[in-house]
Amino acid sequence: MSGTNNVVEFPKSNLPLPEVVFMGMVAGAFDAQEEGKSYRGFKVGVMGWSLPDKSGKIKSFRGANTKLAPDKPKDCGEMKVMRAALKASVRLAGLVVVGMPQHDHRSGLIYPTLHPCEECRVVMRRLRGVVITDDTHVITIHPTRLIFLQLTIPKLMAAHGESW
Repeated sequence: MSGTNNVVEFPKSNLPLPEVVFMGMVAGAFDAQEEGKSYRGFKVGVMGWSLPDKSGKIKSFRGANTKLAPDKPKDCGEMKVMRAALKASVRLAGLVVVGMPQHDHRSGLIYPTLHPCEECRVVMRRLRGVVITDDTHVITIHPTRLIFLQLTIPKLMAAHGESW
């Protein structure tokens, strides 16, 4: 990533999405983060987009995390996006995740950007070939620093010592 005069230039990538649309996904994930509901102030925003259909159109999906109390179940933004894609019968080409980094509960690792949690990774494996593919990209972005990471699902799993 390079930047001059506070302008961020994302490197060229192999994402199957025009750059202007990708930047809209990034903006949407930041907006979705504001919609998160967390008893501890931990908010995560997610945007996902589908592989193009036969006419070249893509569908986008938005989600934010919800955890209202320590004893209440959580519903991650990634889960909401995957459920919406499943309901729409599409495969996801990518996910943009915006949230403050924290230790992963399974691997114990912490990265400069927030990775999908263990439960989300389990669901990704269950939806393999249906909603998630080997080529699905996950772009994680730190909400207050100019840091992002782009991984395919197999690389995300490997980063946490998990099989795909």
